[in-house]
Amino acid sequence: SDSDVLRFQWPSIGSGWEQGLINFSRSKLFSKSVLDDIQLLREITRHDETTVVIVYGSKDRVVPIEGSVAEEIRRSFPSIRLIRMEDLGHDPFEEDVPGFISELEKSLLQ
Repeated sequence: SDSDVLRFQWPSIGSGWEQGLINFSRSKLFSKSVLDDIQLLREITRHDETTVVIVYGSKDRVVPIEGSVAEEIRRSFPSIRLIRMEDLGHDPFEEDVPGFISELEKSLLQ
């Protein structure tokens, strides 16, 4: 939704954003890990007993996974399960709690 987009574009509208920004910056500056998101996914999916499920909303405008991004994830990481939730935005776990839990349970029981 528009409010989700605004909330993530302007973190200053949330309570405590200053400390969050300081903590994030500190972790990036002083972290010994230089893994980017793709490298991190590769490391995680190497563990046989690890299941990775990405649940996303079809109308997410903050981190749009729809289309070519979803196809690239499927091609590069065939073990990752992608769950697309129709007509939901960036926070499907908040926008449709029962639907989110149902989808996640179905995926983890496969």
